[in-house]
Amino acid sequence: MTCLTFIIPIRHQENASNWDMLISNLKQTIKSISAQTSDDWKCVLVANHGARLPELPQRFDVCWVDFPKNEFHLKGTIDKEKFYDAIRFDKGMRILSGLLHAGDSKYFMFVDDDDFIHRDLTQYVYDNQGGNGWYIGDGLVWSDGGRELIKHSNFHLYCGTSHIIRAELLMLPTNIEDADVEYVKNMFGSHIKIKNELDISGHPLENLPFDGAIYRIGHSDSHSKSNGIIKNYFFTKKVWEHPKQIFKNLLRLRFVNKRTRIDYFGTSY
Repeated sequence: MTCLTFIIPIRHQENASNWDMLISNLKQTIKSISAQTSDDWKCVLVANHGARLPELPQRFDVCWVDFPKNEFHLKGTIDKEKFYDAIRFDKGMRILSGLLHAGDSKYFMFVDDDDFIHRDLTQYVYDNQGGNGWYIGDGLVWSDGGRELIKHSNFHLYCGTSHIIRAELLMLPTNIEDADVEYVKNMFGSHIKIKNELDISGHPLENLPFDGAIYRIGHSDSHSKSNGIIKNYFFTKKVWEHPKQIFKNLLRLRFVNKRTRIDYFGTSY
């Protein structure tokens, strides 16, 4: 049985404004996962039939699906809650499909197709297996293509790549047709709700004791249409209304270096 399985949901190809960019980012995420210091892992990508994917290395598999495109995938085109509900449903169903496809695994982690994970994640899970799992309380945020990183608290409420969960706690249906839609949206489609769902069920996750992932922001094809670090953390109305926050953000500022590239990007250059 595999110790840790990563599930990467990939949006419908017609919901991507720039598929070449999506693939370029996905390749970097694949390189990040491939750099794990332990070999006790596998990864399942979930994509629609007909989607063009990069060549995949060993331990990667594809779960092909036939879900329709999400008509409400662009932020600002509809009511905010309807937008997030549509995202949660589409992402949740893709992740559930990947989970059912993956087979036996002790733990699962959901990874967005443009993020990065720490190379020691699998080894840490292997060394500490038996518990409910972990959430990433502190992580890093990176401006796409830039040198700046910033440490972000409550990372699990900010980034989808932030939970490692013991398989039995996911309460998977035998097939996708039997899935409870609200459960799928809350447990698989929303990183904001996962920890709370498990707290309520009496199976709380532990805080991962290191910066487990990097959230990439500031690229044009993201669902959230996020800005880069400088604008997000130093030039917003909310920040300028609380000047002390600027100083706090400066203390959390980091820069990409060789250690970052080795630990998260799967490269030393």
